Amino acid sequence: MDVQELKLKCIEASRFYYDYLEQNNKGVERINISSKRLINDENDTWELHIGKKLFNLDYIKILNREYDEHYDLAHFSVKEYDADNKLLIIKFVTQTHFGDTAANNLKIISDLKFLIKNVENWYIDNGLRINFDDEPNTSRNKVTCDSYPIALNANQVQAFRSILSNKYNYIWGPPGTGKTSYVLSSAVLHYLSSDNPKIGIFAPTNNALEQALSLIIEHLDRLEIPKEKLLRVGGPSRKFAEKYPETCEIQGLEKQLSEIERQIENVKNVIEYRRGQYAFNSVFAIQNDIQKLIDLNKQLGALLVSKSQNETELTALIKESKSFTKQLKRVFNIDSKDYQNIIESKEKELLSIQSQITEMNAEMTQCLLRIANVDTRSEKIREIIQTINVRNYSTVAEQLTSKSKEIEDYLITKAALAQDYSDYDDARLNDLLTQHEKNYDNLKAMRIEERIKNCSIIGMTLDCYIGRFSDVQINFSSIFLDEAGHVPLIKALTLFSNRCGITFLGDHKQLPPVCEFDNLNTIPGFHRLLWSKPSIFSEMVLNQAENNDCPEFKYTKEPILTESHRFGVNLCGLLEKLIYNIGYRSALDDDVELYFIDAQNPIIRDGKRNPNECEKISEILVGGYIVEDYCILTPYRDELIPASPGTF
Repeated sequence: MDVQELKLKCIEASRFYYDYLEQNNKGVERINISSKRLINDENDTWELHIGKKLFNLDYIKILNREYDEHYDLAHFSVKEYDADNKLLIIKFVTQTHFGDTAANNLKIISDLKFLIKNVENWYIDNGLRINFDDEPNTSRNKVTCDSYPIALNANQVQAFRSILSNKYNYIWGPPGTGKTSYVLSSAVLHYLSSDNPKIGIFAPTNNALEQALSLIIEHLDRLEIPKEKLLRVGGPSRKFAEKYPETCEIQGLEKQLSEIERQIENVKNVIEYRRGQYAFNSVFAIQNDIQKLIDLNKQLGALLVSKSQNETELTALIKESKSFTKQLKRVFNIDSKDYQNIIESKEKELLSIQSQITEMNAEMTQCLLRIANVDTRSEKIREIIQTINVRNYSTVAEQLTSKSKEIEDYLITKAALAQDYSDYDDARLNDLLTQHEKNYDNLKAMRIEERIKNCSIIGMTLDCYIGRFSDVQINFSSIFLDEAGHVPLIKALTLFSNRCGITFLGDHKQLPPVCEFDNLNTIPGFHRLLWSKPSIFSEMVLNQAENNDCPEFKYTKEPILTESHRFGVNLCGLLEKLIYNIGYRSALDDDVELYFIDAQNPIIRDGKRNPNECEKISEILVGGYIVEDYCILTPYRDELIPASPGTF
């Protein structure tokens, strides 16, 4: 089928599966609340100890069986979550019967159907990017080297060479044959020597992912390769995070960045507050000088008028004096000294007025200089006072008054914040801002996008890849999917959007992918295929092969590992006879005895639980047939339940 048809079928299959789970009340986990404690009565805040880790805090509810009530995130908010200690702190925002109900009548409902929605959304956004190369090996060189990063046996050498020579591979091996610890690790170490490698390590579960990454890190340490070349995306287990902190994505990084952004904003606000104080205080000094200018300008105006009047009068007196003097000389041949005294008096008055004008001009000049030199620390006030001239003193004063009111209102809103930093002088405050900005830049460099750019090995679960990287192209150079037999086909197909070499590693003879369909025979064919078949059927779907129970490969190479370093001769022989038929054998000298117990399947099964098996095991334990330490292994967590209380 073409890629458009595949995209539509995957979207349809995702919606079908989601609706099926919804209609049959599946796809949810019911988690016990072992204890609850009210830690803040006023805010209705509770501390809960729960039975297991939560997958995602955005998709949880609380069931109150006593009152038949459900509480969702509209009723409470999550204040804190400690995954390692299984501690959840919530705050109720509405009135409920939660506080009146005993812990054993409360359950956390974790809705995992959002994982199905993530798959649907991925295909909506990226379905057309899927590509299968039907001539995958034309550009690859056959590997002929005899030197390997890790000592390999003959089987493992063949698998290693296949990875380097072929674009698509399925490294099949029963337990203990070295799929991850030898073949995967050798290929990764080999690719690290190439230019700018970007190696993707994927697995269906966090546990499987961290097992693979831990083995790779051990080899990195042995070869003295910095662990920072590897990035574990997603939430690590406490053990992994404590052992390899430098490889882990920083959880809550965005929260830390937001907190530093808030601190930076606070310090900037305090600096601005202090600038505002300078500006506010400077306005008073400027206003005083402007008022002086206004007063001086009024006085100067009056003096100029007086000067003009006196100059006019003096001119008239001089003219009149000359005319009168001529008349006296002609009649009496004498001069008049009275006019001379009056003229001199008027001239003295004019000199006094001019002196006052000069003094006022000097004082006005000083006012303007003081205004120009005031440290306002405010560009807006500076812009206002730069417009000042003899014609707009009052207008400037009004503008400054308005701006002063704005500054005062601002200072009131920031006064409490500024008080928190009252012990900091200006220099120390600026140093603090510089440090916060430096911390922000350092944390920003640790964002997942930045770290992906700078590392060579990126590990994550497939659900993480589908949910978080639907709109991000990482540009992998090689991809490895460990525990491939446990990965649903519809999820594995997303890896083929990267157009690079893909290697599956696993054992399809073990547990199939988890699929919640009750009766596969009643499910439409392609929907059933996409969700119940493992990843190794990818080529059959992408290359339009027939739907068979066993994968068939035309372009994918299938090196088979047959030598186990985990199981003894007897167990390997039994598994070879009953399951594998591939020459599976043990590389160990010691062995264990095998015993067979016939526990028939019950007529009616309760999910994955088998009470007949429980009964048989309890008979052995209660009967004292085993006197040494023992463990009980089972494929599924809930498969074994005690046949009767307290049996084991």
